[in-house]
Amino acid sequence: MVADDEPVTHAVTLNGRATGELRGFNEPSREGELIRRLRLLDGHKIFSLILWRLPPCAQGGELDLGYDADEYIQCAGDFRGRMTVEVRDIVAGTPRQLVLGRASSEADPVRDEVVPWNGCETPVAAHEVLSGDEVVELCVAYLCDGNVPVRCSRRPITL
Repeated sequence: MVADDEPVTHAVTLNGRATGELRGFNEPSREGELIRRLRLLDGHKIFSLILWRLPPCAQGGELDLGYDADEYIQCAGDFRGRMTVEVRDIVAGTPRQLVLGRASSEADPVRDEVVPWNGCETPVAAHEVLSGDEVVELCVAYLCDGNVPVRCSRRPITL
């Protein structure tokens, strides 16, 4: 149960348009609202989730993903199937977007796999196709401290 006075620090956006405060992630079992929402992803009706830290001025107020979210983790696909995860961060004032995956020794991986979502297909390398459980692990780590495990591969992409 989430206390009404528990500070809300993060928001989630589903399908790039439905944004709300994230509550319940401090539950000891980690079966909080974040994981419940991740499990809703079916690749079609609910196909993407973005997790982002609320800026202090937005907490308790109106949320605008396009304005308020400079850094985030996002995933797309089917929780029970194939998923892809990206993280956006700011380094020396410059934003960068990275595709995450399991550790890999490939310097320039062949992107011959696809993750379908909302009628699109995102090309990724085999080690970048993730399961729902792997996505939960990455999102919970990001929620806890704004980072993903160092063992993850990170491939820069240009948007």
